[in-house]
Amino acid sequence: MMNAPLSSKAEYACVAMLDLAACFGDPAPIPLRKIAERHELKSEQFLVQVLLLLKSKGLVLSTRGAAGGYQLSREPEKISLWEILDAIDSSPPADDEEPSATNTTMLQIAQQAWQEANLI
Repeated sequence: MMNAPLSSKAEYACVAMLDLAACFGDPAPIPLRKIAERHELKSEQFLVQVLLLLKSKGLVLSTRGAAGGYQLSREPEKISLWEILDAIDSSPPADDEEPSATNTTMLQIAQQAWQEANLI
C-alpha cells in the first residue's frame, strides 16, 4: 500500500485533536489561539475551518465568548485516527490550501500514526 502524505487540513486536524486530548478533563475549553501558538500553526483561520469540520462530525465541542474554545466531545481513547481523517477528507478540498503545519512533536506523532496505519 502506498504511503500518502497528510493533507494540510489533516495535519492541522491531527495536531488540534492531539492538543485537545492532552487537555482532556480540563473543565475550561481550549482557545483556538493557544492551539495555534503552541504548535506554531501558520493560519488560525485555516484552523478555524478545520475545527468546524471536526465539530460538524461530532468530534469536538465549541464554546463561544471570551472564555470560549474547543474540547473533545468524548474521551480521547474513543476517537480514532480514522474518524479524524474521515471528518477532514470527506469534505471537498479547499481552494486555497494552507502550507503544512510546522514540524512539531504533535505533527510527528500524527504522521507516525498515519504511516503505521498505512502499513497494516
